[in-house]
Amino acid sequence: SYSVNPYYTNPPLNANQLNTLKLLCAAAGFPNASTPTAMTYPTTYYYTPDYYLYWYTDDISCPLDATSFAVDCLAQIDHQGAYTRSGSPLGVDCYPEVERPSEWEFRLVNGNTNSSGIVNMRPNSTAPWALIGYDGDLGYNLIGWVAVCRSLGFNSSVDDYAAGRPFALRRDFCAYGCPTVYNKWLQAVGGCTLWDKPQYTSIQNCTSRWRLGAFSSNSYDGIVIDCMSHPYDPSQWEFRLVEGTRPGMGKLEWRPWPELDWGLLGNQYRSTLNSLDQLFRALSICRSLGFLNVTNPDFLPVGNVNYTQEVYSYGINCRIDNTYVQNCSQVYPLRTPQVGSQYYTYWIDCYSPNIFKAEWKFENGGTPWRGRLLYRFSNYAPFGTVCNDYFKHNHFSWNAACHSAGYTNVTGARYLAMGPGSGDIYLDDIRCLATNFYLEDCQKADLGVTNCFHGQDAGVDCYPPPDELWRWEFRLTDGSKTTNGRLEMRPTSVSSWGTVCSDIFNHTYSAWMAACRTVGYPNVQRAAWRYNGMGPEIIYLDKIDCRNTTSNETILTNCSGYPIGSYDCTSWDAAGVDCDPEPERPQDWQFTLAGGTAATNGRVMMRPTPSTPWGTVCKRGLTSVLNLTMICLSLGFSATTRPVLRNFGRGTTPMYLDEGSCRQGVHSLNNCTFAPLFSHDCLGADEALALDCYPTMTETLTATITHSNLVNVTPTV
Repeated sequence: SYSVNPYYTNPPLNANQLNTLKLLCAAAGFPNASTPTAMTYPTTYYYTPDYYLYWYTDDISCPLDATSFAVDCLAQIDHQGAYTRSGSPLGVDCYPEVERPSEWEFRLVNGNTNSSGIVNMRPNSTAPWALIGYDGDLGYNLIGWVAVCRSLGFNSSVDDYAAGRPFALRRDFCAYGCPTVYNKWLQAVGGCTLWDKPQYTSIQNCTSRWRLGAFSSNSYDGIVIDCMSHPYDPSQWEFRLVEGTRPGMGKLEWRPWPELDWGLLGNQYRSTLNSLDQLFRALSICRSLGFLNVTNPDFLPVGNVNYTQEVYSYGINCRIDNTYVQNCSQVYPLRTPQVGSQYYTYWIDCYSPNIFKAEWKFENGGTPWRGRLLYRFSNYAPFGTVCNDYFKHNHFSWNAACHSAGYTNVTGARYLAMGPGSGDIYLDDIRCLATNFYLEDCQKADLGVTNCFHGQDAGVDCYPPPDELWRWEFRLTDGSKTTNGRLEMRPTSVSSWGTVCSDIFNHTYSAWMAACRTVGYPNVQRAAWRYNGMGPEIIYLDKIDCRNTTSNETILTNCSGYPIGSYDCTSWDAAGVDCDPEPERPQDWQFTLAGGTAATNGRVMMRPTPSTPWGTVCKRGLTSVLNLTMICLSLGFSATTRPVLRNFGRGTTPMYLDEGSCRQGVHSLNNCTFAPLFSHDCLGADEALALDCYPTMTETLTATITHSNLVNVTPTV
């Protein structure tokens, strides 16, 4: 037995395999064989009488320094000689004839044009003509047909075949003259699929095949081809329905161009309307048939094709934006016709009387009215999930989901994070308004169009328990002491702890004070925002805004915000607070430049103490030339030019300072006044203070003119 299929000439034998064959030839009495070749016998010999029935050795491996097969080679030997197995029996040609592909000749016979007919081949000018086997790439692959046509002398570039592709025919063989010889010189030609290397698209350069030889066959299986006459032009495709009982239903037939007989569009499986792919395929087929306004197609439950018609193509793959079959991609390209018995074909009803009702329901929530939101576009399709993009922080969408699922009296639904589901994700980007009662009425992405994964599957509770604010619990965790840390809450004592999003909260002093009173410090005099890293995955509250409350006794449950469970942030945005912050010591504040293109420019970075991370400064109140000059001088730069403002983005670090005010004569930002640390509402991407202490001369003159309010002055450089 031979471990590498020796039918194929490429890739060549490696050194160990070649040495093994040399030793076998020597053992058989041919010691001078220098370039032996491996061969195999047809599978019909496997179970014939005599010694072909038995296998004595297997997995032959001879080292390069071996000199005797019997002594040096390792083999598994059954000395009883009585076992059978499947595989390729090894044969050896100790003195093979050298193949010379450059001498091969090809021709077309019995064609009705000079580019069509039966393909003949011979290895040299003195050998008889024979056929090329209809298998491998030559039977099923467009580039294989290109290889045949190139070998025949039709040497247009590969790109030219977009306008005139070759088409291999396997019908009406005797219309081209029945062959009298069934021998073949070539068989199982493969590896002809290198579109990016046109030099390989001739048969001589395909990378694998059986060895050159006269393979006999008891039936005709050569190639009939037309190299130039049929363009690949979807605009010429024709479709029709036959054997139906009314317009719009029947068996689908098609042909790639009018000269061909009507054939089939094959399918490997019986079609049912049970997936998005099948729905889009049915819609595209009906539109290609001329039924442009179809909305309710269905596939008919007809069995195996079992026809004598040819299958011109199969495996079309349609998306929602493919209006016609001509726009769909083909899993298998326009190909050699095949006998239809191995395929299913499409039986379709473009105006089905069946009512395809879209359905919504919930799963895994413990009750029918809560859980992961599921949807299917028809009662024949499996349920799939809905992505939570936009949906998860829109309570209009939550109520609409409940209404679509049959709970039409719902007014206070809540979002549920249910974890990943399974199956298709049918819908994404659902955005409902107050006027949208059902999800069907809301804006959303097209059916099946999504960029989500199942970790983003949406869930809803249509009848959540009422918000009993007196049950809400808050705490500070992961702080350096009991009076500071990440702010967490839970709706009831049996709920899991979750976070509060820092949106609005992180730059609202009144919210910090309310948070401190809520967690047990009613007499707090001063509070500060604090970042304590990522919190739990559950997020309960977002957009907490206490600025409209005037009482000094306000707690978080008196503030406004999104409904509980509605948010548009991540766990990295968890809010934190310090209810007993250290006194601010501006004299300890440190400043530097970072994020620029040189050491002399960048964002102005600040940190309150050497142990805190660097953060940014809001530019409001600090953009005058005097202030910019003062900042550059305080950072150690000389006043040789006037500094200018820059924009290096907001950065990803916290923003410490806002509402800066510097009196004339101060020498550094440490002597200016600001809002309390972290208290800011600078949300724009360009609001972080950034400057260039050594700009170009033109920028300096422009900045001077601007800040001096000069008009009608043209600087001279």
